Amino acid sequence: MKKVVLGLIFASFLLSCSVSENVVSSSFEDYSDYSSDNFFVSPYGYYGDYKALGVVNFDVIKDENSSKEELMKLAIEMAKEKGANGLMNCNCKESVASEYKKVVHPHAHMSKKMVYTETYTFSGLAIKIDHN
Repeated sequence: MKKVVLGLIFASFLLSCSVSENVVSSSFEDYSDYSSDNFFVSPYGYYGDYKALGVVNFDVIKDENSSKEELMKLAIEMAKEKGANGLMNCNCKESVASEYKKVVHPHAHMSKKMVYTETYTFSGLAIKIDHN
């Protein structure tokens, strides 16, 4: 019994001395290009006076020319066309959709094939900020 107790004490001592690494994940999304154009962009809300103009929402099939930066530019263009000077609650995420597509073979044989499509989905609220 003494050996078991001593073994547990020794094991707990060894475990308490183990070194653990902290894993930190961080990112930075630069909105300075848009703010220099007097356009407010935020993934969060705006807490001053504003008028909500409408939701900007779209999906883009991902290809080699598409990026989150291009989506942001498109969203800002859409918002500005409606008279907005800000976008709040911006969210741009990548997703993969899958669906079965019918495939016709040379001998009139038909089958289904799983097709995966990578997309970007953007959403945000276009606002008109009152600067009075």
